Amino acid sequence: MTAREIVEKHEQIGPLRSKVEDANAKVGLIETEIAFNEAVAGTLEEVQRLCQQIEAARASLASGDISTAIEQLEAIQGALRDDTFFANTNVMSILTIESTRLRQDIEDAVRLRWDKQLYVDCHKGEFRIEKAQGPDSLESTISSLERLGTFTVVNEKFQQELTKAIIDPILQPRRDGMSHAISVTESGIHIDSEPSKATVAETLDRITRVLDVLRQGLPSKVTATFSQSLVAAVASKTISGWLSGAIPTDLGGLNQFEETLDLVLQLTKSIESWSWSGHEELVSWVNQAARLWLARRRIDSLDRVRKVLAASTGNTKQVERVEKETVTQADGALLDNTTTEDWDAEWDDEKEEATTHTNAVHPGEDGDDEDVSAWGLDEDDDDAKPHTAPTADGDDEDDGDAWGWGEDDDGKDDDGKDEKTEQSQSASSSKPGKEPSPVQPSSEKEVVLREVYTVTDIPDSVLDIVQQQILDSRDISQPP
Repeated sequence: MTAREIVEKHEQIGPLRSKVEDANAKVGLIETEIAFNEAVAGTLEEVQRLCQQIEAARASLASGDISTAIEQLEAIQGALRDDTFFANTNVMSILTIESTRLRQDIEDAVRLRWDKQLYVDCHKGEFRIEKAQGPDSLESTISSLERLGTFTVVNEKFQQELTKAIIDPILQPRRDGMSHAISVTESGIHIDSEPSKATVAETLDRITRVLDVLRQGLPSKVTATFSQSLVAAVASKTISGWLSGAIPTDLGGLNQFEETLDLVLQLTKSIESWSWSGHEELVSWVNQAARLWLARRRIDSLDRVRKVLAASTGNTKQVERVEKETVTQADGALLDNTTTEDWDAEWDDEKEEATTHTNAVHPGEDGDDEDVSAWGLDEDDDDAKPHTAPTADGDDEDDGDAWGWGEDDDGKDDDGKDEKTEQSQSASSSKPGKEPSPVQPSSEKEVVLREVYTVTDIPDSVLDIVQQQILDSRDISQPP
């Protein structure tokens, strides 16, 4: 084969190769279109299937088969979550919206059944438990709520409504001390519309009956959370609404108060026997009853004092304070100032000392002569010890008569002593050769101090309150 022939054949192959490549491209495009069409068909079929499931779930919900409707809803949500063919398409948005609506319809149906089975009417004050078996039972409803993930929210709302409808009318008393009575049946509880007078014992009995009905009628899954919410609320409201006001302020109510403590302990033991908790606040209140009683007494006493101060009219009166004190010689100024009736009691002693000094300095002279020592001007030198000196026979007369003291006395001085007896003692003390024994004033004396005050009626009222506290303390300290 010549070179020209080879070139001609090569030129003939080029167009054929182009045709082959074009045919291959067309085949690839057709295959891609086929795959796309198949994917679209599969997606449409999946969408159709999901739509059918949604419709089937709605049909099951309409027939009351909530459990089947929930199963179909779970399958739809799983398919929408796992399917990636139309993750960002409008079809996905539409299906998501439809599944959300379906879920809301199922939740509404389950809650409607829950409200029917556990009926609570806050306006009428009524609670009723509807007991059923099979798919319509309360346990089935609880299971459906758990699958939907809304049981906790629904149960909390139920406890709030129960507290408002039943617990509060019992434990929240009116200002006049009245509360609502209850009627307990096998199917529920009914609160009387009109309040009536109630005691603490009756209130505790009512709340015990309510809790017992709930324990017997409700499933354990419902009552499992009562310990953290309902029982704790009951304990707190019982203390604030009834027990705090039952603390007596006088000793006459202690017996009834002890009975109340026993009833509270019985309630706590019942709650504990049901394997519930939340009653710890009641137990703590009972343990602190003595301290709370003292605090209540203190508050009541202070309140009475405030009322006395507010009600005082301001009327005044005079009161006298009398006090007796014993003063000694060191308190001579006080003695001289306070005992005016004995102002010259010590003058006789001074007269005797003056006579002794005169006889010692001027022996034998007449007793009428003056001596400055008799006036005590030389006390710094001579009062350390008594002076004695012999005197003349004519100078035996009494020193007091020489000075003219005691002339107006009727024979007795202010202390009730006989004047002649004192004169005899003075004369004998001035005899020569004998040691004088002057009469010393008493080293102690009892004086009476009086003070006058102007007071209102408040002190008497406050003293009455204090006296009552003292009497109560004495009575409570004595054994019965």
